[in-house]
Amino acid sequence: MSDMTLPGGSRFLFNLGYRAAGADWVGSNPWPRKGFYEQWNPLMNQCSVRQLEALGFPPPGHDYWDEATLKGCAERYPDLDLTPWRLAVNA
Repeated sequence: MSDMTLPGGSRFLFNLGYRAAGADWVGSNPWPRKGFYEQWNPLMNQCSVRQLEALGFPPPGHDYWDEATLKGCAERYPDLDLTPWRLAVNA
């Protein structure tokens, strides 16, 4: 932290986030970093696919999903029904 010493001085901050193209869930408030699993998991478990998309969750059929990411998601959200995502990966 630095002191503001000039009367009427200003400090500007650019809070930027970079992501690879197609990684729409990456940003200042992405779904993987919601973090508080006790509170977040019940919400995830009751959302529809469309509602999860609105939260930034990659939709079924997105390039993000493969066997490894499905496995990781199932470990993080063990009660989330991943059927739509599994069907899209296996299609």
